[in-house]
Amino acid sequence: VMNELNIVTVDDLYKSLKEQNMDLTLQSRKIKDIENKINQLAKRGKDLQTYKNYYKLYQNYQNSTDKDEFYKVNIDKIILFEAAKNALADSFNLSELGDIPRIKNELQILKNEKDIEVESFRKQKNKISELNLLRINLETYMEWKEPVVEKKREH
Repeated sequence: VMNELNIVTVDDLYKSLKEQNMDLTLQSRKIKDIENKINQLAKRGKDLQTYKNYYKLYQNYQNSTDKDEFYKVNIDKIILFEAAKNALADSFNLSELGDIPRIKNELQILKNEKDIEVESFRKQKNKISELNLLRINLETYMEWKEPVVEKKREH
């Protein structure tokens, strides 16, 4: 590891550890950002899919002459549709229903990107562990002193 990072002195080791820890923090943030994008996109895709699945049923409910009976029979689907409709809010446009395959594809791309970042994070963490072990060994060595052996006095 020392050769790989061009570490020659103890100061180089401390500097490298600091840099590696900063990189690790940045990678961690990047992974969290990707996870947030995945969660937001997955939620949007789920809401669009739910809206698409129950749109006709909801239209039938709106046009029904006996809304109470229709609602009782289809309460779970109507509630799901209304929740998706509310989640999509005012920014929603019916043309977005065609975006469902694009969203699924984008989700897969983000998941692959996350996997790559997690693997890189794991490698970086292992490298830091090696450097920390090296640091601990060096510090221990530098503090070590030859034990003082007292000569036994003979009377």
